[in-house]
Amino acid sequence: EKACNQVNALADKWGRFVEYFVSPGIPKVFKARGIALVSVHRRVEAKRDGKEIEVDILGVNDEYVVAVEAKSTLGVDDVKDHLNRLEIFKDVLTEYKDRKVIGAVTGIVMEENVIKFAYRKGLFILGQSGDTLVILNDDKFKPKIW
Repeated sequence: EKACNQVNALADKWGRFVEYFVSPGIPKVFKARGIALVSVHRRVEAKRDGKEIEVDILGVNDEYVVAVEAKSTLGVDDVKDHLNRLEIFKDVLTEYKDRKVIGAVTGIVMEENVIKFAYRKGLFILGQSGDTLVILNDDKFKPKIW
């Protein structure tokens, strides 16, 4: 049990590392897609009416909110969890109810099937090109808006 707790703690530390690595590049990559974010927040947590939400990275402007899930290893279950989070996002974070909410996922390790699944579900996929954060979706991609 102790070893399991240590592994979980290490995974959480890696997850936080990914958040810190990714968050500074969020405004630049979304500006290239026509979404000029004015603020970026890490670890946004909220509770309302029995619903709970935790978003790793939140990029905001007057029209859009970009909710990013950042993992060291991104799996299909992580994508599904993020989709569920996006479904209740405006119920919990009501201050954003008049904005277009879009989702994005990122990880140091992302299998091709996970990338394709996230793409099909309307999420942006963020990855690295050298030491730069990039959007991996092609120009034909249309994000789902919540």
